[in-house]
Amino acid sequence: MLDFITQGLHGWGPQLLSGTAMTVAVALSSFLLGLAFGAAGAAAKLSDSILLKGLAELYTTAVRGVPELLVIYLLFFGGSGMIMAVAGVFGYSGYVELNAFSIGVAAVGLISGAYSTEVIRGAVKAVPYGQIEAARACGMGRWRILRRVLVPRRPCASPCPASAMSGS
Repeated sequence: MLDFITQGLHGWGPQLLSGTAMTVAVALSSFLLGLAFGAAGAAAKLSDSILLKGLAELYTTAVRGVPELLVIYLLFFGGSGMIMAVAGVFGYSGYVELNAFSIGVAAVGLISGAYSTEVIRGAVKAVPYGQIEAARACGMGRWRILRRVLVPRRPCASPCPASAMSGS
């Protein structure tokens, strides 16, 4: 039963290890890309711009509404043609081929980014507005509120840290 994972002439051990390493590489890369898409999408959905809200809503609705396998197929089979069409606008007439790793990372990152957008947006909306008002009353700017209230690393000991009052 376990002969197929052994090393040597008759085992599949090296291929299984290579496949495992590739799977982990695609998963980590697409997680980071999806997190970046999710943060950008959540920022767009929480912004005051109607255009950004509409684009983010279109992105999350379209990607979450289409089966994941179809998104992967669309990027795998249509990605090179789409890149060549865009390159043709700029005068490039050669052939462009994307490798499977980058397409896999882009597809899974695009899908996980749509879901991450809603998770991050929901997490930001779950913070009571009174905490944000209290942070502003303590003299915190936007980035400090983001770092200390919305995405804290550790709980703050005092309600208004001295560094928040100094503006640094």
